[in-house]
Amino acid sequence: MTEIFETLTSLAQPDLDWGFAVRTLLLRFIAVIVVLWLIQITIQLSSRLLQRLEGSAGRQSDAVLPARTPVVAAPDGLPVPPRVAAAIALALALERKSGGLRIAQDRHESSWASAGRSARLRQ
Repeated sequence: MTEIFETLTSLAQPDLDWGFAVRTLLLRFIAVIVVLWLIQITIQLSSRLLQRLEGSAGRQSDAVLPARTPVVAAPDGLPVPPRVAAAIALALALERKSGGLRIAQDRHESSWASAGRSARLRQ
């Protein structure tokens, strides 16, 4: 037993300055916290800046329409903004391209399963 103790004490460094080691670890910990805090502030500031830029650009594009932009009228006669008309056209094109997948009415039935079932019934 004493041989193991002597071996372990010979491997340990008795002149190690534990105060220096603890101070170094504490300094590194604080530095990591400060760097993460600076990254968080930078991300928040950049997101606010981008929101302001996007908001001002969005207001300008909605307020002033180019001369060639067609204004689509809804069935009730009210004009539909070009972005809404583009979103509707995209949704219709994707629906037509997908073959008309229906949304499952049952919670336990997926739309993929119902599409596969309807494809087998068509054959």
